[in-house]
Amino acid sequence: MSAGVVLVTGGSRGIGRALVRALVAEGRRVALTYCAGEAAARELAESSGGLAQAWRFDLADRTRPGLLVPEIEEALGPIVGLVNNAAIRRDQLLAATTDADWDAVIDANLGGAFRCCRAVLPKMISRRAGSIVNVSSLTAVRGVAGQAAYGATKAGLIGMTKSLARELGKRNIRSMRSCRGS
Repeated sequence: MSAGVVLVTGGSRGIGRALVRALVAEGRRVALTYCAGEAAARELAESSGGLAQAWRFDLADRTRPGLLVPEIEEALGPIVGLVNNAAIRRDQLLAATTDADWDAVIDANLGGAFRCCRAVLPKMISRRAGSIVNVSSLTAVRGVAGQAAYGATKAGLIGMTKSLARELGKRNIRSMRSCRGS
C-alpha cells in the first residue's frame, strides 16, 4: 500500500485493535471504527500520536459507509486500504436460529463488508491503487456448531473477495482474505 489512510472496521478491540497498533507502529495513518466500546476506541486513537482517529460505525447502517468514507478522506487523506474486520455473532443451533437473527448476521457481516467495499472503490479505481482485506474465519471452511449464520457470512466473504480480485486486479487494486479462528 502506498502512503495514505487505512480504514479498519472493528478496530477498537481484538484483531482489529492489534492491527491498528501495528499500522500505527509503521507510521501509517489509520481510521478505525467501533460500534460499542467508544472509550476503548478513543483511548487507542489518543495513544497513536495523532496517527489514528476513531469513528462510530454500525455495520447494519446501510447509508453510513457512503458518508463515512468522505468524512475520513477529508480528515485524514485518501483511503488506500480497507480492512473489513468488524463482525457480529449470534451463536445458536441452526434449528433455533430465528429469521431475525439470521438476517442480522448476514446483513451486518456480509452486507456491511459489501457496503464498505463499494464506498471505497470509486476513488481507488480512479487512482488505480488500493488494497482490500476481508477478514474471514476458519468457521467458513471448517464449520462450528452453533455458528451457521456467522460461518455463512465468512464463507460469503471468501467468495466476494475472490470476485473482487478478478474485477480489480487489472486496475492495480488488491483484494485478499485473511482467516482467523472463530
